[in-house]
Amino acid sequence: MSTAYVPHQQRVLDEKTELDVKRSKLRDFIKGEW
Repeated sequence: MSTAYVPHQQRVLDEKTELDVKRSKLRDFIKGEW
């Protein structure tokens, strides 16, 4: 694995984490609404 590939890997991971956070927030919001 080249070092140039690591930042990309990390960014993908961050984006996935961000999506998971948004999804859980949305779920909590919907749960709160209903």
